Amino acid sequence: MAVAFGGILTIYLGQGFDFAKEEPYYAVQMENGDLYFGKMTRFPKFGLEEVYIVQSVSDPTSPLGSSLRVTPLDQATIWKADKIELNDDKIISISKVGEGSQVMQAIKGQ
Repeated sequence: MAVAFGGILTIYLGQGFDFAKEEPYYAVQMENGDLYFGKMTRFPKFGLEEVYIVQSVSDPTSPLGSSLRVTPLDQATIWKADKIELNDDKIISISKVGEGSQVMQAIKGQ
C-alpha cells in the first residue's frame, strides 16, 4: 500500500506540482457593492484571508479630488480582520486577480 502511494505521489509530483507555489488572490464582488481581494478559504466556511479592500482617499492631484487605494482590511477597519467569512448568497462574482494587474502590484507593494 505504501509503495503504491509513493509511486502515485512520485508521478504526481513529477508533473510539476509545486507545494511552495503561492495561492492566487481572488476578487469577490458582493451584492451590497463591497469588493474584497484575498486568498480563498473554504473551511470551515467560504471566505478570504489576507484581505484587501478598495478605499477612496483624498488626492489633491486628481481632478476628482480623490483616488482609489488598495488597503489591507485590518488597516481600514476598527477590528483586526485578516480573514473574513462571506455569505455565498450575497456574492455577485468571483474572479482570479491577474499577476500583472494593478491590484496585484498594489498588494505586493504593501
